[in-house]
Amino acid sequence: MSLASTTPNTLATESLSKKSVAPLPSAKLKWRQRFGHWQPSSRLVKIILVWWLVLTIATALDLTNGFGVAGLAALTTPLFTLCFMVLAGLAIVCVLDVICLLALSQVANYTLQRSYPNNVPIYHELEITAYLSFIANNGEQSAGMTQRLISLLRKLGVAKKLTLDFYDEYPDQLSPLEPMPIRVQLPLASSNDNTEQETDITTLKIAYPVLPTVRGTGYFGVAHLRVWSPLKLFRRSLAISADPASTSPNSDPKSSDQGQYLRVLADFSGLMSNQLSAIFEKSVQAGVQAMMQQGHGSDFLKLREYSAGDAIRQIDWKASARLRRMMSKAYEDDNDQNVVLLLDCGEQMRHQDHYENASDIDADLHTDIIATHTGQASKADAGFAQSFSHHSQANYFDKVLNAVLLLAYIANKQNDKVGLMTFGGTDVYLPPTKGVALIRNMLNETADIKPSMQTSDYLLAAQQLNKRLKKRSVIVLITNTRAEASQELLQAVQLLARKHKVVFANLMEQTLVERLHGESIPHALDDALLYHALVDYEQGRQQLHAQISQQTGALCLQTTANKLPLTLTQAYLSLKK
Repeated sequence: MSLASTTPNTLATESLSKKSVAPLPSAKLKWRQRFGHWQPSSRLVKIILVWWLVLTIATALDLTNGFGVAGLAALTTPLFTLCFMVLAGLAIVCVLDVICLLALSQVANYTLQRSYPNNVPIYHELEITAYLSFIANNGEQSAGMTQRLISLLRKLGVAKKLTLDFYDEYPDQLSPLEPMPIRVQLPLASSNDNTEQETDITTLKIAYPVLPTVRGTGYFGVAHLRVWSPLKLFRRSLAISADPASTSPNSDPKSSDQGQYLRVLADFSGLMSNQLSAIFEKSVQAGVQAMMQQGHGSDFLKLREYSAGDAIRQIDWKASARLRRMMSKAYEDDNDQNVVLLLDCGEQMRHQDHYENASDIDADLHTDIIATHTGQASKADAGFAQSFSHHSQANYFDKVLNAVLLLAYIANKQNDKVGLMTFGGTDVYLPPTKGVALIRNMLNETADIKPSMQTSDYLLAAQQLNKRLKKRSVIVLITNTRAEASQELLQAVQLLARKHKVVFANLMEQTLVERLHGESIPHALDDALLYHALVDYEQGRQQLHAQISQQTGALCLQTTANKLPLTLTQAYLSLKK
């Protein structure tokens, strides 16, 4: 289930925010801003400090007449002469170095192209490759001077390579695995070289690994270059925009002004643990995927003798007359049903489960995830642990989304149509479909969905879904409800249950489950009061589930986000039977 080659969804790209777009480097800057891009290097600062120290010593000797020592007093004039000669020479060298840097640090002399997959799964390491080119002959008036200057520097052996510090403005969804800026050496080509004589272009490949840690679509900004002078006395900062021709050919032309984009998608491949795989394979072997049993579908199965309770439309009058006994038609049960996932995106889905270390994650469901994300078992102890310490919090919605995608994948394998609807601040609706494009479409449509700060309206969501669904379906409602929303939730489930089969999955925080059913025993009074409050809270949820189940016939599930994939899969397969 590789997701890196997924085709980008251009419709979602158009509606993305442009907050992450950096200003183009071609914007006109004031002279103060341009002057701020020039900085002296630490080498020049050290030289000036040494010169100042020698000048201070010479001044002290002159004022104290050599501290009463005749030999030291005689050194005053040579020291002053040396200081002024060094200052004059340093000034000349600095002017020449600045002129060389000015010729080598023109924005027009640099081009940038990036190479990377547009769609990547979250927590899968990838490499961003930037191709930085230096064009000596760019067609401008200063091109000849730049070319002659490069040839002179190469003959003198001063600067055969140009020292650059590269810093890329990567999307917020990525976390670099190596520190920036990256220092590189760009070889300088001249017209006297045997290679690339006509174009005078030298290209440098810069690759840096990143780890996607946040779902969503982000944009690359400009690349910041710090160009060092040939003698390393000065440096100049530049902002280089990527070549528009290097953008993905699948991207929307309307979004080309936003820069190059990268979409981080959810990844459910690691959730298919050994336990889930065994359940799924067992269901397929038992014939769940292609059950053929007598029912009230539309496809004819066989003829059988009439039995009490058969509908009149089932009687085959011609066969009955021919065989001189009542015969009825048996139909194949409609096994390809609609499964609609009703996903809450409200404020209750913003909960954070915090883990001190990677071993605290549910081992049954996430052992394969760690192995998948790290690639090797030896790397799991170092690389994953390091990234886990920085990203040890995951909101409910990301975990639920992985479970939703896994259930959609399994239902699609069972020849069921799968749809998706979100509510609570983010409204997305995908009508029930099936086929090879189902998971790709769901990944693209859910890439930028985030839990909001709005309160979820269960009744409104149920009314909207009822209007959209014409066929009886299995509706899986996934939320994290509170006591104040119990009546509204009950009304919503009652409305849905009039026409559909409802599965209600109510999430519970992992920390509460550990407090209630963990091995720790309350010792202090505050701990005891907290424990009894949590017991009342859990009993209230159980009463709500019992009320919903009795009044609507819905299947109520209470689970944590970590165990949601297994719980939903078992519930779905039980309904298929």
